[in-house]
Amino acid sequence: MNQQTQPSTREHHFYVAIAKFLFHHPEHGIVSVRDPIKVKDAERYGLSPLIRATALGSHNG
Repeated sequence: MNQQTQPSTREHHFYVAIAKFLFHHPEHGIVSVRDPIKVKDAERYGLSPLIRATALGSHNG
């Protein structure tokens, strides 16, 4: 069986950290930012998130 389970709280926070700090730039590839930024701010610099918030789902824990 191939069942998917909800990520643990620890995994969730890891994914959120990645989503706030790692982005893709069309010319430079994967880039990191020093301080977390919002997706809208990142888009102004041509950056797109590696992990979208919708992919993370909501996690109450």
